[in-house]
Amino acid sequence: MTASQNPPAPMTALRRFTSCFFARVHAEAEVERAETERAESERNRRDRLQAVEYAVAALTDFPATLALTMDGSAFSGYPSVVDGTGRRLAQSAVALLGEGVWLHHTRSLSGGPLASDRDEMALVVPDPAQGYRLLPVQDDATLADGLVRLGLHSGHHCNQVHIPHQR
Repeated sequence: MTASQNPPAPMTALRRFTSCFFARVHAEAEVERAETERAESERNRRDRLQAVEYAVAALTDFPATLALTMDGSAFSGYPSVVDGTGRRLAQSAVALLGEGVWLHHTRSLSGGPLASDRDEMALVVPDPAQGYRLLPVQDDATLADGLVRLGLHSGHHCNQVHIPHQR
């Protein structure tokens, strides 16, 4: 057989077969990728909504402050993410209180045979040395204490950080 001759029929059939096979494998991989992407997007959407629902439910721990002034529209939800070590971090919700101060909420499941959900609320405040720092708050008293420690109790600062009134 010379270079100008056509390849034998079995070789042509094999080339057609492999071409079709790899096209099918590629198409199936693309469908699987799209399905995975849709599932991840749906999980993120659910996580965001659930994070806001949990944050709003946790406001009952603050009956004299946050529960009187905030509702779900103050919060933005964020889906759970995997950190650099492969550990999944809980979904969270944040609400801007003003002047770089945020209210951050997560709900985590404590381990063990008597596992239960635990709400964790914190003020996220600007810190020149660290960027931001967390001040955990559990109720109205610890919220007030946190604001006092930040120096946000004087008339000058109270106008800068506010609890959005949305009810």
